[in-house]
Amino acid sequence: MCNFIAIMTNSDAKKILKELGRKYAWLARETGYALNTINNRLAGECRELPADFANVCKKIFDRENFLRDPNLQHSPDTESIWDDIYFTAAESIQNDHAAKLLGFNKISDYYKFAIKRHTEQVLKGESANDENGEKIA
Repeated sequence: MCNFIAIMTNSDAKKILKELGRKYAWLARETGYALNTINNRLAGECRELPADFANVCKKIFDRENFLRDPNLQHSPDTESIWDDIYFTAAESIQNDHAAKLLGFNKISDYYKFAIKRHTEQVLKGESANDENGEKIA
């Protein structure tokens, strides 16, 4: 699913969490891993993290740093829309995978496609479901 393999030790992850002012519970929530798993993976000193876990952590840390960048230039419309849209790391990985399967090189192109397709289905009267499978319209 990922194009890269992040090499990260538990010490690296703990240092980044400290720099971000985040706790293990935040990392658990963002990654979808259980807090006990986070505690076990980050215990001790200078142990290399499993590649799948390191990749998810890197993605989350990169996103958090990106969101905190004071030099970001958002248009007012984009900022107001995208500040309300949030995906967990697991959802982001699924979205990236789906985009690649459909041949999209940019995730933003996939999101535009998915939103347009969903809108067309709703307007045609096809039923729409929320994330719990409940009928919306």
